[in-house]
Amino acid sequence: MLNRSIVRRLTPVLVKVFALFVSQVALHAGPTRGAGHAAFPPVNLPEVARGEKAVQSLGAQLPDVARAYGLRADELQSLLREDASLAVDRGGRLHFTDLAPAGALPADAGVEAALAPLADTFKLHSRPGAKRIIYLDFDGHLISGTGWNTSYNAGRDIIAPPWDIDGSPGTFSDAERTRIQQIWQRIAEDYVPFDVDVTTELTSESQITRSGSTDEYYGTRVLISPISSYFGQYGGIAYVGAFNDIGDTYKPALVFPENLGPNGEKYIAEAASHEAGHNLGLNHDGTSTTGYYEGHGMGTTGWAPIMGAGYYKNVTQWSKGEYSGANNKQDDLAVMQTYGLPMRADDHGSTAVSASYFPAGTQLSVSGAIERETDIDVFAFTTGAGVISINIDGADLGPNLDIFVELRDANGTLLATQNPADQLGAALNYSVPAGTYFLHVRGAGYGSPLTTGYSAYGSLGQYWIVGTVVDPTGAVAPVANATAIPASGTAPLTVQFDGSASFDQDGSIVSYSWNFGDGTSGSGPVVSHIYPAGTYTAILTVTDNSGLSSSKSLVIQSHPPVTVTTMRVQSIIMSVIQQPSGDIARATVNVTDTAGNPISGATVTGSFTGTVSGSATAITDANGNAVLSSRRSKKNGTVTFTVTGVTKSGATYDAAQNLQTSASTTL
Repeated sequence: MLNRSIVRRLTPVLVKVFALFVSQVALHAGPTRGAGHAAFPPVNLPEVARGEKAVQSLGAQLPDVARAYGLRADELQSLLREDASLAVDRGGRLHFTDLAPAGALPADAGVEAALAPLADTFKLHSRPGAKRIIYLDFDGHLISGTGWNTSYNAGRDIIAPPWDIDGSPGTFSDAERTRIQQIWQRIAEDYVPFDVDVTTELTSESQITRSGSTDEYYGTRVLISPISSYFGQYGGIAYVGAFNDIGDTYKPALVFPENLGPNGEKYIAEAASHEAGHNLGLNHDGTSTTGYYEGHGMGTTGWAPIMGAGYYKNVTQWSKGEYSGANNKQDDLAVMQTYGLPMRADDHGSTAVSASYFPAGTQLSVSGAIERETDIDVFAFTTGAGVISINIDGADLGPNLDIFVELRDANGTLLATQNPADQLGAALNYSVPAGTYFLHVRGAGYGSPLTTGYSAYGSLGQYWIVGTVVDPTGAVAPVANATAIPASGTAPLTVQFDGSASFDQDGSIVSYSWNFGDGTSGSGPVVSHIYPAGTYTAILTVTDNSGLSSSKSLVIQSHPPVTVTTMRVQSIIMSVIQQPSGDIARATVNVTDTAGNPISGATVTGSFTGTVSGSATAITDANGNAVLSSRRSKKNGTVTFTVTGVTKSGATYDAAQNLQTSASTTL
């Protein structure tokens, strides 16, 4: 039998023979285009250039290149001058040439066992079926017809050999396969928030090559191969924003294992996630004194940004520049979405009503993922009276998630929380009465993101829940869950009640009974009811096949109808303000209701045409007057002002009721 650690690590390994447990369930904002799109200007430089030389080489074409990346010219100039690793190739495309880690290689942390059968090393998938793919290529590749060939090898092909650590390239030993699996797991963890398949298997180039703007299936190749001799003593290099390019001219992203340790499992994984990040539009996370921020803190909670130098810290996360001295405020998660990498759907409900529930019994076992900073995954279980023991752990290798867990009872009362200092996992050992309880799991920050830790922004990743509870004595009561949509509104209010999320852990629900709180009732999992004005408490009672029942209350607020005021323009008075710098046309617009009563707080918009043109906006005062002014003009002639709209919450503007809509004056 596999031990718990191996089971926990096997759960997320989505290979063809192992399926993920499925529960019942800026510096700038990022370019609008990547290199290789049609809008990119024609550029022909004599050689790859960096820094001031790159600025000078681009010359008059620099603004057009900047525009293709969604940048202003001054922003691109600053990036090139401040980051020595940013280069332009002979075609003017931006790419990063990333430094290799310095110093001796630390011992690789983590388990030594393979995560899956060694025969399946090249069949690993983090999210099979996803439309986006990050392909980790270890077995060699022919680089041909790309920007790499043009700029670094005079247009000639580059033959990239397989990754090899034992002198037998092309034949992968058990040790090599084990290390590949561990590298894959680290990278897959980094990309958990996204609907992307990090994989070691590619059955067709079409899976990562985008054929056109309507092709939704594409991605990038991250090639791990000892070919730095073509490029320089870097850890890796990658083009900026090439992920959603049409064609493969600016791919693959390249990782050079011979300069990463050499062949350090963590070093290779950090470099691969980093280079794929460049393909997804990300720049470097540094400071005013260093191009790569190496992070802060130490031990289990030592932290660094993935787009900095993540080689030396245990926790590496996506960042938005929250650390002290950050020179890059890119929102990594948002930028990558603009390059075609969608966020993954939530895998577990975030409330007691939508909770995933464990089958009745003494053993709890489930996996999940925190995909967003706001994500909360909720699980329900029933226990007899006694001590419950539950462990919630993240990934064994390269964990990104710092886990915060709450225990609540069936009424939502908070009983216990766990987020141990200097640990990423959490454990609950708690004595409870018999009943139904809810676990709330989310990501947490640690310390100060400025100097000692991190916020919950990048605390995203996989987790596993394993625990034991007390076997309930006798039959277990069902759990009533209900929603009311809408729960408030204007009378007569039609409310749709849904109790279908109710469940029974050791049997089945046989009846759904609704008390609508107004003297009427109904039955069935989904019902509809119309309320007159007033506040009501609706109650769902569910009964299971053992005759046990539970209830859920919902408050409904049906508000009296509100009379909507109809607004109109009562009058427009034009005037001219004469000034040495130019005359100003002024329109005083009076807004009233249809009875002539002034309307205050209404926003009036309008346009000036004629000698002077432009739009203006103003808000009416207590007398219903809004004063709108034109731009200055030294020309003589007629100026006409026309009301284009009037808005106010709780009121409607009916232009057909206007007594006057436009007026003119002479400058």
